[in-house]
Amino acid sequence: IGFSTRTYYQDSYIFGLGKTEDIPLINMIVLLFGFEKGSNSSRPYYGLKTGYSVYNDQLGYFYGGFQAGAFRSDEKWLDRTSILEMLYFSNLNAIGDFKWRHYIGSRYSYSYDPLRPQDIVDLSNEDGLRGFSDSFLKGNKKLVLNYEADIFVPLKFLGFSLAVITFADFGLISSINNSLFTSALYQGYGLGFRLRNEHLIFPTFQFMFGFYPNLPETGGNHFNMFNQRSMFYQFNQFQFSSPSIVVAK
Repeated sequence: IGFSTRTYYQDSYIFGLGKTEDIPLINMIVLLFGFEKGSNSSRPYYGLKTGYSVYNDQLGYFYGGFQAGAFRSDEKWLDRTSILEMLYFSNLNAIGDFKWRHYIGSRYSYSYDPLRPQDIVDLSNEDGLRGFSDSFLKGNKKLVLNYEADIFVPLKFLGFSLAVITFADFGLISSINNSLFTSALYQGYGLGFRLRNEHLIFPTFQFMFGFYPNLPETGGNHFNMFNQRSMFYQFNQFQFSSPSIVVAK
């Protein structure tokens, strides 16, 4: 069961490179209920998803969202998952023909099942520190902060537009029975370029170079060169779909 109101405002140089973009402003709440029937047990599922965004001519755009869900069995809550996230980007700033924006994103994720305690969240790539990958660094809760500044360069070559990207990512992650704020602070810093030609069918390309000063294991690679086919920050389209459980990410 869901309720949503959605309007739009138009802007440019947000995720594109100059084209007009429709930015959604939403109020949304979704109540989830389902029933899982298994060979050994059957159990209901309860969940909640909310989202709210607002735009101010002087401050910029802000989005906040919360999701939570769990199964109920034998008077216990199982597979508990919750996500709290936010996204902010500033208004467009300009000096001469150069333009830029600031972006800040943050997410807190928690997942726990007392019957099957296991670590399922990580800090890899788009779920944490972009360009960072470590299959052994997992936990049941994490807190991530991502910052990005996009500088839109007034130069074109063969129809390609260019933006210079700088970023700084920070992440905390811990396992069950360990405090999140006593864990190591993992960091990622980088520089990149975004290219797009509005006359071609190819998607926007981002070529990035990242530096990671601290790693969970010695001997790891502190540098990484990678590309992203889409923007690091994506809008939730806030469209109702078939009900699904809340999944930690």
